[in-house]
Amino acid sequence: MVNELLRQARVQRNWTQSTLAAQLNTTRITVARWEQGQTIPSLYFREQLCQIFGMNSQSLGFIKNEPIDREQTLYLLPEKRNPFFGGRAALLQQITAIFTQQSIQVVVLNGLAGIGKTQIALEYAYQSQQNYDTILWLHAQTLTALNASLLQLAIALQLVSHQETDEQRARQAFVLWVRTAQNWLLIFDQVEDLSLVHSLLPTHTIQGHILLTTRLPATGRVGWNLTIPPMNTEEGACFLLRRARLLTFDQTLEQANEKLRSYAVELCRLFGGHSLALEQAGAYIEETGCSLSGYLERFQQNRTALLTWCGRSPGSPSVSIAMTILEAFKQIQSRSPLAVEFLSRCLFLHPAGIAEKLISYPTEGEYQQPLSNLFQLDQAFALLNASALLRRDPEDHQITLHPLVQTILRDQLTPEQQHHWIEWTLQTLIQFFPFHPGQNTGNWPRPERFLSHALYCLGLIEQAGINEQQDAILLLRKRLLAEITLYRLGQGHSPETHVLHTNHILDTEAAGTSTQLILAQTQSTLSSVDEQLEWYQSMRTGRQALSSIQRISIHEKMVAPL
Repeated sequence: MVNELLRQARVQRNWTQSTLAAQLNTTRITVARWEQGQTIPSLYFREQLCQIFGMNSQSLGFIKNEPIDREQTLYLLPEKRNPFFGGRAALLQQITAIFTQQSIQVVVLNGLAGIGKTQIALEYAYQSQQNYDTILWLHAQTLTALNASLLQLAIALQLVSHQETDEQRARQAFVLWVRTAQNWLLIFDQVEDLSLVHSLLPTHTIQGHILLTTRLPATGRVGWNLTIPPMNTEEGACFLLRRARLLTFDQTLEQANEKLRSYAVELCRLFGGHSLALEQAGAYIEETGCSLSGYLERFQQNRTALLTWCGRSPGSPSVSIAMTILEAFKQIQSRSPLAVEFLSRCLFLHPAGIAEKLISYPTEGEYQQPLSNLFQLDQAFALLNASALLRRDPEDHQITLHPLVQTILRDQLTPEQQHHWIEWTLQTLIQFFPFHPGQNTGNWPRPERFLSHALYCLGLIEQAGINEQQDAILLLRKRLLAEITLYRLGQGHSPETHVLHTNHILDTEAAGTSTQLILAQTQSTLSSVDEQLEWYQSMRTGRQALSSIQRISIHEKMVAPL
């Protein structure tokens, strides 16, 4: 196609083709081929021509001036719009507001693998079609994938010929297009290494927007960081029912019957609102025809298989939540034994609000080695943060994990490894419930904040297959139960209020986790608190904790998982 715009720019300045060629240090024949549309100027000559004429690439005809039609825009996205997508309205509005109201050019969506970053970016692209002339999607997980995307897009935008195979030339042409084109949206998906896309990101004002998805929480000055949280209960339950074809796309959660809503909410809490896990469950229910209650039953019987399952029908997840978490963990294993140790210490604690002090605390007996080198700890944190397997709160010095991360990693442990980490956790927690008769409770090391972790750990012991042969764990378990009970009674709580308090923790703090706590209730005690204190004092001073533990009358009520 003849490049009339380039010819007109030359003629308006009364230049011949030879005059222009001399300024560019090229030949008249080359200029003639550009104007006749036989060839496209290289990146170098396009930049020179823009400088000589004081015009951009579009004005000189190197980029089509008319908007790309809607068919081509949709073609440049990786897949069709997800009909099951629901919720996340606040996040989509937030992205729009950041771009339009705050004049931010780059927004980074970060979060745990499978949390929904890619689907949010895809939905934003479809919702925003009327706001952009061009919407382009680049796969950026590896350099190979990124270069392939750049070459494909450069050809689609007619920046290079259809026969072009030089990926470096395509990259250069694309960078120039980003600098000069207008009203576009670029989406870099699954960025694992920011250095791969650094040269493609703008260093000055551009006439478009960039959306980038990554697990990396620390992205420096790349753009506005937006951490994607799990779905809330209503969003997750509605998404599950739609994906399982138990609700139509236009129906809301309130339109489902009460039983379906109840099971959907329970599954959403079980998965901690994780998008990919809910997608897997919905696809499984659709493919197999099992009910929501049936899925819950199967999950209790064969959790590992369901978390690893990938569907066969079109549209089912091609990668499972277990695969994504384990792949991230394998990368940690290959790079930092300390990070593995650190993460392992968190597996039998409540996933929310794990104090750094708790998992670096020296314990009695076999597990005395604290994680005390702060610099080494920071390096382990940086690696774990980059994998999004946990989040560190620098203000409260606390760690938070998604409950499914704990569940999947615990399921990979051998029985021996499970027993090792349960014993370590019990040894550690016991030290945060020191009861010394006559001591002012105001001087205690705030054991209340560790109560949910103690109850959570006790609740997982039954699932780990602990039997009478693991005497050390069973005795530590009884000791921790005694510590908790005596701590509560020492605060002035009656046995009845102690039971109510622990039940309250079961109903509130454990909601949404992947397991049910197994809670020990004190049904009968010694005749008075004074006798308990006297017994406990002798038990400690005589180092007879494990042998005399039977003297406290504590009945354990096992609360079966749902």
